[in-house]
Amino acid sequence: MIFPSKILVLGEYALVAGGSGLAIPFYRFSGELNFSSVNSEIANHSIYESNCSLRNLFHFLISKNEAFSFLNLAAFKKDIEKGLWFKSNIPEGYGLGSSAALVAALYHKYALNRNVSIEELKQHLAKVESYFHGQSSGVDPLVSYLKRPIVVVENEPVMLAPSWLSVLNGFSLYLVDTGIQSETKEHVAWFRQQMLEAQFTKQAGKTFLQPTLQLVNAAANGEPFEYEKLKMISAFQLANFSAMIPRSFQKHFRAGLNSRNFVFKLCGSGGGGFMLAFSSQIHQFEKYCSDNRLRYIKVDDR
Repeated sequence: MIFPSKILVLGEYALVAGGSGLAIPFYRFSGELNFSSVNSEIANHSIYESNCSLRNLFHFLISKNEAFSFLNLAAFKKDIEKGLWFKSNIPEGYGLGSSAALVAALYHKYALNRNVSIEELKQHLAKVESYFHGQSSGVDPLVSYLKRPIVVVENEPVMLAPSWLSVLNGFSLYLVDTGIQSETKEHVAWFRQQMLEAQFTKQAGKTFLQPTLQLVNAAANGEPFEYEKLKMISAFQLANFSAMIPRSFQKHFRAGLNSRNFVFKLCGSGGGGFMLAFSSQIHQFEKYCSDNRLRYIKVDDR
């Protein structure tokens, strides 16, 4: 079974702080569990690497066996020995949930009981994904697993109708490639440290977490997004998350803030990978990307 990548439209770092988020499945990239003879001399290197990665994940899970009692780890081990690997075209380090899709696939195959509440499901998925990022909200693998848009408000995940795009209010959504791979764990650790500072927490609450919550609520209620709130998030991230925005890309954030045509924000933890862009003027934005040699994917084109 194929599991899609995800796009965190809203909520990067807000979810880490216990705030709100909106995430959607994105079928342009996906992955599925597969089998191959990894012990063969002619085995593909990527297949071998994937199988080794699954073996390392198994050792992590079995070392904390009680915490992962919801998984059939014995079956997982047997399948690894048979050549289990994760066949995926999801780019790693790009903010599209390559680990989330893997976790969703593993849970689908090895969960002892899949008939659980959405909140318990999110908790189970978060525990497994913690292997990759140190800590996880569980939202990313939840989206890949359910294959539905998800909003999280006050830690409660709710599925949205597939027609959620109507809330964009005339905006088109783009993934724009920075050309740089990123690492999630170190950026999340930095943000958690910053949230211990009272001044940073106050500013983040007013100009980042609050507009994120308002936009997520709009999505949950089928109401249109407001450009000014997207602009507030972009401005906060440019001013405070400079480490998460490659220096060569910061000029594009500024260009968006100086126009009424588009606005950039992080896609996931940042540091590289894809950035998200909301644009009200498709042709002007795509010309901007072309003029600046930026590769992009129009999300609503799937």
